[in-house]
Amino acid sequence: MKVESIIRERRSIRKFSDQPVPDHLIQDVLNQASNLCDSQMLNAMTLMLALSHESKTRLSRYMMDSFAVTRFGKLTPKPLKETMVKYFSEVPGLVAVVVEDHGSPEQRDRQYANVCFYLQNLQLLAWENGIGMFWRTDEMLYTRSFFEQLGMSERERLVGILIFGFIDKTPRPRKRTPAAKKWSRWPQT
Repeated sequence: MKVESIIRERRSIRKFSDQPVPDHLIQDVLNQASNLCDSQMLNAMTLMLALSHESKTRLSRYMMDSFAVTRFGKLTPKPLKETMVKYFSEVPGLVAVVVEDHGSPEQRDRQYANVCFYLQNLQLLAWENGIGMFWRTDEMLYTRSFFEQLGMSERERLVGILIFGFIDKTPRPRKRTPAAKKWSRWPQT
């Protein structure tokens, strides 16, 4: 498959098959993405994989505890929160992605951008292997209590949670805005 096709066809997947993703395939995709990155950046990143039902349920509960204190979470009925816990517990896998957050503002921005580069590569490589992903960056993931439950230090930053598994249903493509509508010449004359 051509890279251009993979980039164009990849979608955020929210519906996964029940088939577990074999550990060796997860490891292969993680290693392939690592090989495309700067090794120093990888030293600043931690991937916390939740693959067992117990670990996915625990992470799901932590996410819902964090969600409960948000403005939207306070308005969400308890049965809906439990449905969300059930969904996150039953997906094939979850990965919390953490990066060290120290040094100058420029270093922090560079580390964050490098981790985002890694995650984009990871999603494309996973797609090539029939694995779909959804990168969550909700408000609920950015509360101090959630960081403490994950065991993160004050010097770490959560980049997001990746939900992954073999694709059950691929969403239809959305209409894309042409690049020409997104750029302008500088300075404008």
